[in-house]
Amino acid sequence: MYKILVFGMTNNRGGMESVIKNFFTYMDKDKFHLDFVCTREGEIGFKEDFDRLSKSPIQYHRVPRRREQPVRYKKALEKVFKEGNYDAVWINALMIVNLGNMKMAKKYGVKKIILHSHNAKTTAKQFSNLVHDVTKQFVHHYATDFWSCSKQATEWMFPKKIHDKVKWIPNAIDIDKFIFNEEKRIKLRKEFNITDEEFIIGNVARIDYQKNQEFIIDVFSEFTKRKDKTRLFLVGGGDTSSLELQATELGIRDKVEFLGMRSDVEDLCSMFDFFIFPSRFEGLGVALLEAQANGIPILASDVIPPEVIVNSNYYYLSLNDSPIKWAEKILELHQEKRIDTNIVKNNLIEKGFDLVSETKKIENILLDK
Repeated sequence: MYKILVFGMTNNRGGMESVIKNFFTYMDKDKFHLDFVCTREGEIGFKEDFDRLSKSPIQYHRVPRRREQPVRYKKALEKVFKEGNYDAVWINALMIVNLGNMKMAKKYGVKKIILHSHNAKTTAKQFSNLVHDVTKQFVHHYATDFWSCSKQATEWMFPKKIHDKVKWIPNAIDIDKFIFNEEKRIKLRKEFNITDEEFIIGNVARIDYQKNQEFIIDVFSEFTKRKDKTRLFLVGGGDTSSLELQATELGIRDKVEFLGMRSDVEDLCSMFDFFIFPSRFEGLGVALLEAQANGIPILASDVIPPEVIVNSNYYYLSLNDSPIKWAEKILELHQEKRIDTNIVKNNLIEKGFDLVSETKKIENILLDK
C-alpha cells in the first residue's frame, strides 16, 4: 500500500478541499491510502466521503497550529512522521510561509515530497506575503515534486528558476455529476418557490474578500432595476452578516438567498439560470469548472486564469467596470441558453478536466511511471 500524508485540508468544503476529495474518489484504493494532518478545530471538509471511500481506516493527525504553539507543533509532527512510514507527502497550499513540514519529511526519508499550488494570491497581511516571497525561493531544496493548477498559481508559489519543473495538475471534476439535470431543477425551484418567470443568478464560493460577494450584491441591485422577477442565491460558508446588511440597505434583502455550505452544489447549478463569479483572484476556480459542466452561462472577472475557460458562453469583465456595466452585461446575456451536454463533456475532456483520466495521471506520477 502506497501511503500518502496530506497537508492542507480544512473544515471548509472549498475548491482546494474539493480537488483533494475528487482525486481520491477515483484513486485505486487497493494501491493508495491517505492520512491527514489537521490543524483546525472540527472535522475536515468531506470527512464522511473520505471515510466511506477508503478501504482502511484513515488517520486524522491532530497537531497544534504552528504559529500558536511552535514547539508542540514540531513534536506532534515528529511523532506523525516517526510512526507513519509514509511514501509521499502531499502539501496543498495557498501560500508558503515555512518549510517545516517539507524539512521534516526529508529528514524522515519520505521519497516524494509534493508542493501543490492552489492559488495565485492571498488575502494575508503584507508581512506574510513578504515571508512567502522569501520562503518560496527555497522550496526546491526540500520538495521533490511541484504541482500547480494554473500558470498564475505557478508564478505565485514557485521561484522562476524551477518553473520548467512544475507539473500542471488540472482541477479535474466528475463531469457527469455536474451535468444539467431537469428533474433536479424542477424539484429545487419548487422547494424555493421559484416561478417559471423568475431569473435565478447563482454564485458558489466561501464568503470571503477574495470571492467578492459584496460586489455581487451591488451588481444584483443594479440588475433588479432592469429586470423585475429575479433572485440571487449565494452558496458558501462564512459570516454573511455584513452582506445581509448591505442587501437590506439596498432594498433587495427579500431577493437574496444565503444558503451557507451545501452538499448539493451540482443540483443547485441546475436550478440556476446564470452564474456570476467576480473573484479578486483565483488559482483556477473549481466552481467555474463545475458551473461550466452544467452548461450554464457565466460572467466572471478577467483576473481569473484563462485555463479555466471551457465553454463559449463564458464571459468576463474587469473589476474596474462598474456594477451598472456588469448588470447590463447580465441583462444582455440573460436569454442565453445552456450549452448542450455532449458539447460540454467534449470541451472538458479536451481541456484535460476529466477526473478519471487525470487521476490515473496522478497515480502514475506518484509511482514514477
